[in-house]
Amino acid sequence: MRILSRIVLLVFFPVISFAGIGDNPLLGIKSSAMGGTITSIGFDGSAAFYNPATMTFLKKNYINLGINYNSPKTVFLMNTGEKYYSSNSSNLPASLYGVFKFNDKVDIGLAINNPFQNNITWDKDWAGKYICISNKSSVRNIQPTISYRVNNKFSIGGGLMITMYQHQVSRALNYENASGDVIMNYDLKGSALGLNLGVNYNVKKWHLGFALRSGLNYKNAKGEATLENAPSSLVASGVLPSGNTEITSSIKLPSVISLGAAYELDENWLVTMDVNIFNWANIDSLQIQVANYDQYNFDIKQDLSGSYAIRFGAQYKYTKKLIFRGGFAFDLAPVLNTFVHPAYPENNKFTYTGGASYQLKKAFSLDAFIGYSDINERRETKNINNFNGTYKANAFIAGIGLNYEF
Repeated sequence: MRILSRIVLLVFFPVISFAGIGDNPLLGIKSSAMGGTITSIGFDGSAAFYNPATMTFLKKNYINLGINYNSPKTVFLMNTGEKYYSSNSSNLPASLYGVFKFNDKVDIGLAINNPFQNNITWDKDWAGKYICISNKSSVRNIQPTISYRVNNKFSIGGGLMITMYQHQVSRALNYENASGDVIMNYDLKGSALGLNLGVNYNVKKWHLGFALRSGLNYKNAKGEATLENAPSSLVASGVLPSGNTEITSSIKLPSVISLGAAYELDENWLVTMDVNIFNWANIDSLQIQVANYDQYNFDIKQDLSGSYAIRFGAQYKYTKKLIFRGGFAFDLAPVLNTFVHPAYPENNKFTYTGGASYQLKKAFSLDAFIGYSDINERRETKNINNFNGTYKANAFIAGIGLNYEF
């Protein structure tokens, strides 16, 4: 009831969101400007990813290139009074989309993007260095897509997600030498396949959409652990590993269900709404095992539940060449009150966005957006190793894209 009441209240105060641990909403410039509301109606080639079914209702062929900037800032106030700030936590996700009409009923597309991404870095000498200094993860997705228009109102579509996963983590060990703390770096890689399916229905001024991205399971992720500042005496005695050491893990990322609706108020105004559901419930921890050195395993324990994002957007055609957009979203964090980890200091988020498109020439146009995410304070008294205190974060986001239509 707590979650339901929050959602009902936020329908009337909606806000792009950073939905869930590492989920990346910056996957299309136009949709980012509208709070991520694009499940029900395709604007350009990004339809190949957001909802493959909407490709068949695009009037032209599209090639879209986008570059985004995401700069989150986190501050941690310990119960003892010390204050620490995250550093070097920016992301630059990029995307490339293409949609081409095969015939009157069939469109084919390609999506290349980063559907999941996380990056947080703390100073090497901060108080939580034995838990986490940095945590970076990214999923690179290549998705061939096809859609079929059943009739003038209804279409279906689907794509095969070919994904490559990389996770890089570092933390200090309880050893020192003249150069400073001994730091262990974990570099893990894996691959997995997934499906992206969609349905689109259009009637008069209404556009309705449903999309499902399957979960991703990296069962046999592998990599290496390396050391910085390792004393030769501890390596020689076998306390610390020598050279690169094999690491393994099994990592899951959630399925995502998206429901969307759009309504054309008139020939100039369009309003949109999306609801995203993230299935984090069965993903409670990230465990990286170090071969022959179990004491250096990296374990991020989480108490996760399903999370939700509610998004609203609007578009206004000011002239034939200039279009304005705006949006906002609310994201309910998947982390419950039992745990929070400095690698993922999650909490509920409100984000406000705006942007525009400008027609350069007949075939080329530019998109741009900016946004700000306000992440609620999170006070913890049950944290790992009694590392208790208050997290507060915000993020500045922006992006620019170049479009070619023919």
